[in-house]
Amino acid sequence: METVRLEVRLFGQISGHGLETTVNITPGQTLILGSSPKAGSTATLLLTVRADEVDSGGDL
Repeated sequence: METVRLEVRLFGQISGHGLETTVNITPGQTLILGSSPKAGSTATLLLTVRADEVDSGGDL
């Protein structure tokens, strides 16, 4: 089965902290990526990614 490799890097402008990961995902699969907060923080970063096939002849 074909897989798509995703490299995800998200960082906050103020804190500079964030989430950085690489995942392999099959088309149609949904993943939830997350980062737990640092001590003293109430923020948690969650990202949902889904690999879908697109027609290369159209606009994204």
